[in-house]
Amino acid sequence: MASDAATRGTLVVHLRSATNLRSADRGGTSDPYVKLKLNATEHKSKVVDKSLNPTWDERFEFPGTLGALRDATLVLAVQDKDGLSFDDALGGASVPLRALCAGYAEELTLSLEGKKATGEVRIELAWV
Repeated sequence: MASDAATRGTLVVHLRSATNLRSADRGGTSDPYVKLKLNATEHKSKVVDKSLNPTWDERFEFPGTLGALRDATLVLAVQDKDGLSFDDALGGASVPLRALCAGYAEELTLSLEGKKATGEVRIELAWV
């Protein structure tokens, strides 16, 4: 088991889409993007303009060892991009990675949490 924990690889997060996000703009829509954080590594998705049901279809990589990543939590923060003021929080979700192992792959639908949060985000995780 110790050698398995020291195995180096990459956690690939496929950010698919979201549904039923909260409207944060006057027109009844949002301009959502997602910040993904795992340990000290952060990634940011593209912004999807004027959508409450965005599709990103983007992949992000987090290299490391199985042992270190099993003890970590992937954090997602969905934001509404605002051009002239601070971006609005639309909700967040976290995924503990305790189940991570060689050959791991899983599809998840995460309910967003937070003040006034609505909707879900769909991701796929894979250890390669």
